Amino acid sequence: MRFKKIIFFFLLASLLSSCGKSDPFSALVDGPCSSSQTQEINDHIASQIGFLAQKDFKNAYSYAADSFQENISLNQFEEIINKEYLMLVENTGFSFSACEILKNQVLQEVLIESGDEEFLFYYVLVIEESGLGVLSAAFKPAAKDVTI
Repeated sequence: MRFKKIIFFFLLASLLSSCGKSDPFSALVDGPCSSSQTQEINDHIASQIGFLAQKDFKNAYSYAADSFQENISLNQFEEIINKEYLMLVENTGFSFSACEILKNQVLQEVLIESGDEEFLFYYVLVIEESGLGVLSAAFKPAAKDVTI
């Protein structure tokens, strides 16, 4: 009987402790990201960029969406990064700007600094069974302010 009480209290405590937590991506609504969504998205992208800067492609790859990983191998990922996205590996800093949800995808702008250049990245993330994942990232050189 005592064992049943202990299990009951353990289950009750687990249930009560999970009541206050909510998944920020449980119901995606088109529009600006909430602050909790933005925090989780920024942490996800920052972690991936951090691993890329360390040339730890295996861990960086783990932040990609499942659907991305089904089509692009780790070796292909590393090759793509080294040929087309080297500024992520050689970044000297980055900052986040606009975050928006559109058609069950998250669109996050990230300004990447690399050497004397800045690049505006447009990340697309999706929510899949395993959680948040980077589906794609496109970039263009960032416009610089010109003073005359």
